[in-house]
Amino acid sequence: MKTYLFVIFSLCLSICACVQAPKSDAAKVSDAKAVDNTSQAGRTLNIDNSKSLITWVGTKPTGRHNGTLNIKSGGLGITNSQIVSGNFDIEMSTLKVKDMDEENNNNLAGHLMSEDFFKVKQFPISTFIVTSVVPYRENAGETKPLLDGVTHNVIGNLTMLGNTKSISFPAKITFRDGGVKAEANFNINRTDWGISYNSDKSLGDKFIRHDVNIGLNIVAM
Repeated sequence: MKTYLFVIFSLCLSICACVQAPKSDAAKVSDAKAVDNTSQAGRTLNIDNSKSLITWVGTKPTGRHNGTLNIKSGGLGITNSQIVSGNFDIEMSTLKVKDMDEENNNNLAGHLMSEDFFKVKQFPISTFIVTSVVPYRENAGETKPLLDGVTHNVIGNLTMLGNTKSISFPAKITFRDGGVKAEANFNINRTDWGISYNSDKSLGDKFIRHDVNIGLNIVAM
């Protein structure tokens, strides 16, 4: 009997764990920062939107969904193998859900693009503008980022639904063959940008967690 209860308890823990927001670094969010337009890049690399992708994961008490968004265009300013400026546009109408059958994926994607969430007809483009990229240095007493191979901290202004916030997150940035590859994975609180649909915990099973996991995979050449 004890063994049976232990198995049930373990299964319950597994189910609960799988519907939490993915364990990742939490982006630091603050008011939008001024963009320094005086930085002179030695060269500008265009973001390759065929090789770049944004992933997302959203969760609720009863499950989770994941999907992708496409980058429409953008670029990075490079000086002495350092990123000194950058920006990219996220085409919100490319939002896709990946974890169900085609019909349900399309239905959920449509809901996420509706007035309840991203209001894509009114705000078809979200943007990210780099304000600072600094090499990562491990400091005593500070929690080490969860991202494997972190090399830099990136700070930039993220605009969604017309609301702009500064976010700071760890990233792995590599310079190779004349190009740049940047990878990051972090959680943001969607309500910071006014996305508050079903954000009240009193809704029970209909509650949608505030934290959304974002994965960035950027290639610029």
